[in-house]
Amino acid sequence: MQKDCNLETLAQSVITKIKHYLVVSLGRTAEDAYDEEFYRSFVWALREEIMVNWAATDHAFNDQKVRKVHYLSMEYMPGRQLTNNITNISATDIVQCVLKKMNRPWERIVNIEHDIGIGNGGLGRLASCLLDSLATQEYPAMGYGLRYQYGIFEQKISHGVQIERPDNWLLIDNPWEVRRDFRAVPVQYRGQLSENTNEHGDSVYNLSSHQEVRAIPYDYPIIGYKPSSTFSVITLRLWSTKESPRNFSLQCYNAGELGNAAENTSLTDVLYPNDNHEMGKRVRLKQEFLLVSA
Repeated sequence: MQKDCNLETLAQSVITKIKHYLVVSLGRTAEDAYDEEFYRSFVWALREEIMVNWAATDHAFNDQKVRKVHYLSMEYMPGRQLTNNITNISATDIVQCVLKKMNRPWERIVNIEHDIGIGNGGLGRLASCLLDSLATQEYPAMGYGLRYQYGIFEQKISHGVQIERPDNWLLIDNPWEVRRDFRAVPVQYRGQLSENTNEHGDSVYNLSSHQEVRAIPYDYPIIGYKPSSTFSVITLRLWSTKESPRNFSLQCYNAGELGNAAENTSLTDVLYPNDNHEMGKRVRLKQEFLLVSA
């Protein structure tokens, strides 16, 4: 973050932006805003410089016409973006000054944000570390995954017994993500493949009687660490089938086939469904096909 002016001036600039977003986006003032509303406006204020660097990084890669690394993983564990991003843009002192002036405890604001729930093991953490490193080293890269609604679980102990409950990390809007409907892509399942010949004598293949799922991308900025104003930002793109009404089969629903009606809508519900039964095997295979196809 820019530090060519003093800390007080920078802090006051961020405070002005927070108050602006509270009023114009949420219809609240700094005095009566709930912590959740303050958190959202706080992120929007910090995100301004991040978005500028995000666009600049992408534009620089395109201008240089460099090859890009495309990394695919079924899971990621990036942690809480607020704390990571504040560290990576070297804004810790400014943020502490802002929160002190606005009488908002750091711990209370940080704990509003959920961990991004799209992984539950070493594979996810390794994938996120790789993206962090690529961004820090300014490599032209992009990550791809699935936006699971329940990617991890909460562990409770009741009467000495472990109970697993889904962790709905999307319960509140994530102000870091950017939904890009115009980049949604169709993914086709099943169907019948037929071969024909065009006027040039080449084989042409057509798929009919297939299912089509609409995958919607959500982009997240992955910020490289750099103690200056020009940090690199690469993209983690997560695909979701949950938000598209086209993925819900009204015909199956009206026929009483409720499970089949929501099968494609629920493809990104849970990370790694249990595959000790036929439905679990099918959903896992469809998830993998969704990621590589989208």
